[in-house]
Amino acid sequence: MNSLYHSIQGHLLAGLLALASLQLAGTVSAALSVSPIYSDDMVLQRDIPLPVFGTADPGESVTVTLEWSGVASQSASSTADGSGNWQVSLSALPAIASMGTLSVKTGSETISFRGVQAGEVWLCSGQSNMGYPLRNANGGDAAMAQASDHSMRVFRMTGGNGPASSSWQVADADSAGDFSAVCYWMGLELSQWFARTEGEVPVGLIQATHDGTAISHWQHGFGGEADDYEAMVQAIQPFPVKGVAWYQGESNGGDGDYAAKLAAMIAEWRLDWGLTSLPFGIIQLADRSGWNTARNAQLLVSDADDNAFLVVIKDLPGGTLHPPEKQPVGIRTAIGARGLVYGDAIEYSGPVRDIGASRVDGNQLVLAWAHQGDGLFTDDGLDPGPFSVAAASGRFKRAEAAIDGDTVRVWSNQVSDPRRVQYAYSGTGNLFNAVSVAVGDGSGVVGWLKASEFEIDVSGTGDDSTPPAAPTGLVASPGNGQVLLDWYDNAEADLAGYRLYRSTVSEGPYALVVPSLITNSDYVDNGVTNGVIYWYMATAEDLAGNESGDSSKVSATPAGTGGCTPGSMSVTSLVTWTEPGSQGQKTGVAQVTVQDNCGDLVSDASVTGRFSGSFSCGAVDEYCAASTVEGVATLRSTNTAKGRVSVGFCVSAVDKAGLTFVAAGCE
Repeated sequence: MNSLYHSIQGHLLAGLLALASLQLAGTVSAALSVSPIYSDDMVLQRDIPLPVFGTADPGESVTVTLEWSGVASQSASSTADGSGNWQVSLSALPAIASMGTLSVKTGSETISFRGVQAGEVWLCSGQSNMGYPLRNANGGDAAMAQASDHSMRVFRMTGGNGPASSSWQVADADSAGDFSAVCYWMGLELSQWFARTEGEVPVGLIQATHDGTAISHWQHGFGGEADDYEAMVQAIQPFPVKGVAWYQGESNGGDGDYAAKLAAMIAEWRLDWGLTSLPFGIIQLADRSGWNTARNAQLLVSDADDNAFLVVIKDLPGGTLHPPEKQPVGIRTAIGARGLVYGDAIEYSGPVRDIGASRVDGNQLVLAWAHQGDGLFTDDGLDPGPFSVAAASGRFKRAEAAIDGDTVRVWSNQVSDPRRVQYAYSGTGNLFNAVSVAVGDGSGVVGWLKASEFEIDVSGTGDDSTPPAAPTGLVASPGNGQVLLDWYDNAEADLAGYRLYRSTVSEGPYALVVPSLITNSDYVDNGVTNGVIYWYMATAEDLAGNESGDSSKVSATPAGTGGCTPGSMSVTSLVTWTEPGSQGQKTGVAQVTVQDNCGDLVSDASVTGRFSGSFSCGAVDEYCAASTVEGVATLRSTNTAKGRVSVGFCVSAVDKAGLTFVAAGCE
């Protein structure tokens, strides 16, 4: 009996293997494929034409059909190009909560996806705080238990694994538990708001996160490797989404170029997606020391972008790298989307300092505000703060402040002529606006939103309405992965700086290259891609915030190393921090990155500069030097300091034979 059993088992196994071989052979030979972002149970973005794309044999005709019971079906056809790529465009859909079918056919093959809905789709991307799973968050268990009660679908990509590693899932305890907590609670608030205002609207959420990643992993500009962008974001384009929720920056907390990098990343994603006004909700970093630079950069980028909103969360429990209090973060992100993206008549932002309307009044600064809601207040009943002020040059001093109607007055007895002000750089901050935003099923209310920390110059009187002249002489010179811009200096005595705008078509629309003012009459744009034509124009801005008309438009096409001869070099990144030592002592550290005009890192260059703040290279104002290794020079102070310290560094010169250093000297 044993021999008979083994004989039958052997024949059965052989048959199964043969069947598996046939199935595998069929799979390998099948030419038709659809991008893996399309799967059963997906949500398609409503109110926008719907591209469907994939591969087939070159020259093969592909027909895509979308069907719902009780809804008129639609079809579109295309022919695969010489590389086998095909794409069709279907007509825009309304919100549809019933289950439809998407079929893709050639003459010999059919791929069908079932359980398809149409509604609102959001991409949630960034590093570990966006990837933080719902099951680990405060209140996550209750949310998981109720996940199947809502019309939501999720698609999860993590760690650089692209769409082929995932599929759409109906939200339930298991799929929601592993999903981004911030993204889930944002989607839940949107789903409940839609239910209250227009009926059932399916919500689709796409997670694309990678723990511990700097922004360089999400962009090509500024020398970025863009590996996560290519694997998880570019790989799903042009699958339509309504907007992006972006929560990243912990790995760029002290990066002085973060504002420019973030603005360039947003521009690249919009360009590649073909959605020039794609909304971005920028979630500002939580309350943790060392992240002031990144938080201020996130404010600058959102403030300069008409299609971006800032989500301030510094008042929430923080202090750790991964705060588990994620539900308020998601709800505030949804409130931003409701107000800016969907036009809900609510105050969706905390107070935002209005630089142009702020003014100097004797020995006080009078700060004006946008997004005041129902008025400014402090959550502890004390005067607003912490504020610090400084003269046009010199150190910041702790300041007093008071709410005066719709403004905040700030002053310090140690600064008789204040021109600069910081808010909440050394603390959480207690300034809010009063709002009344119904959330959840309508019974919950968000009653206040927090003001972001910031640092600004205030030099106007608040009544200057005359703009400076438009810049002249703008020229653009292409490099490898960069464009060098130069123009003539403006002559106005109250000039604050310049703004530089970029587009890929001469007619626009144009977007800011960097959200902050450019103080010199030249700029190196590293946020570009070789082979793409870029158009530029510049404006000038005075101390009162008046912006000039546009300069003439110029264009340049960056090229690879084959079309570029190194002739100059510049500092493309300057990051400072402190290193802990024994007995509480700290050492100041500056890391300087140098690239040539072709975008290549410059090694063996001598970088000279000096520390400021609490550190020096010996005597005060003495210079120190270090050589670059693979484009990076690291300089350390010769002295140490304890307690609350500040570290600054200014590069005065970079020397290497055959290359000219293009930069301003130390002030």
